Amino acid sequence: MRIMTALFTLCLLALPLMAQQRTGAWEFTLAAGASQNNADLASYATTGRFMPTVAARVGYNVSDHIGLSLAISQARGAHGTSFVVLDGASYLAPSIAATFATSPASRFSPFISAGAQSTRISGRYTSTRSTWGALIGVGVLAQIGNRSALRIEGRTAGESFAGARSHTSSLMLGFSVFTNGCRRDASRN
Repeated sequence: MRIMTALFTLCLLALPLMAQQRTGAWEFTLAAGASQNNADLASYATTGRFMPTVAARVGYNVSDHIGLSLAISQARGAHGTSFVVLDGASYLAPSIAATFATSPASRFSPFISAGAQSTRISGRYTSTRSTWGALIGVGVLAQIGNRSALRIEGRTAGESFAGARSHTSSLMLGFSVFTNGCRRDASRN
């Protein structure tokens, strides 16, 4: 029984050596996807509720499970009766978020994020900016190399504009590159 206890203790002590070391790693992500706004924002020259969206994100991992990030996304709405990408309102949304990754050593690492954002909407004849905004998201990082991963994330943000409260949801697929410490243990899924 003592031998089993000693082996079990050694295995527990070795776990940090097998885990993915993300502490101190920078993460750079480019993503594309779609966003959906609610009807309260229809007065800003947007007739379509679904908008193509692009985003850029820079994150820093303060520990193996916790990261902080700055991101900026831009969505373009349609104006008129057809879906015209280059016409209509532009949604520019810088954000800051904290992310918790549940299993950074796995090939697939689910995560949750929460933070704040402020959206600027510029339409044909008007523009506005939200006075406050909060966001929450869930996603998964799928490791495809030593320092690269696919990032799939769904987010929703609630914001207050002059006279209206709004929510915007987005689904993004991105490619992330890490500066260091993102090897994964091949024996884990």
